Amino acid sequence: MGYKCTFMDNETYTAQDVNEMFSHLTSQGVCFSDTGSTLSDLNAATSEAVTEGIMDQSSCLVVKEDGVYKISKGVCFMSDGSAITFDEDGEEIVPISGVVSYVYIERNITENCIDIVVSQSAGGDESVPLAEIDADGVIHDKRKLAKSKVVIGVADTLRNFTQEIVFEDYNTPEYTVEIGEGFTYFILWNVGGEYYPGAENLIAIADGETIKITIRTQAGGLGSVQGYLNVKRDGNNLIMQGKNIYYNSAGTVNFAVI
Repeated sequence: MGYKCTFMDNETYTAQDVNEMFSHLTSQGVCFSDTGSTLSDLNAATSEAVTEGIMDQSSCLVVKEDGVYKISKGVCFMSDGSAITFDEDGEEIVPISGVVSYVYIERNITENCIDIVVSQSAGGDESVPLAEIDADGVIHDKRKLAKSKVVIGVADTLRNFTQEIVFEDYNTPEYTVEIGEGFTYFILWNVGGEYYPGAENLIAIADGETIKITIRTQAGGLGSVQGYLNVKRDGNNLIMQGKNIYYNSAGTVNFAVI
């Protein structure tokens, strides 16, 4: 089928359509509110819960398979709360030959639809970028994640871990930590209870990406540099490696994912 749009004016939708859309906004669980409300505008309800953008790191990735460019499975929210959902087949797109092509999703109020756009110019403020395809056909990912505006009674997804790591100058060992599914961000609390990360504490980490964190003697990015911690995401695992610029030592690394 490719994709479907929700919720367009004067179109008929079933309870399943509504349930599918709101299942993207929260996990299963219990609601702690004992007061009901009347839902009069489905898009407004969605826009009050989430900003525009793709649902998660795997959503709406532009890929090239067997010479064909397409938008992969996923959900993209628009600023007014409407959304476009791509199924397993995705949607084929055709780049403009010989120039940079901008691929983005755009709400078309006039035509009461959501447009998939491939253009020589970037989309406006109300569009959601997906990718740029350069003149040589190379895809550059430009997606942005939708962000939750409210806490809506979901389970706590913060998971804490500890790992003993040896910090050395050379031949530093790597440590693989099994994390599990469903995380986007890495948080380093401290090393050995004495050393702390720089000012960046909550860091997005995609599959295959390596981040390098500077470790200092004081929290908040203050104090002298003591070493570095390299963290690579490999699927549902994190591969960690410590580098000490002064002397070899071991430390307990306290970190979390969310």
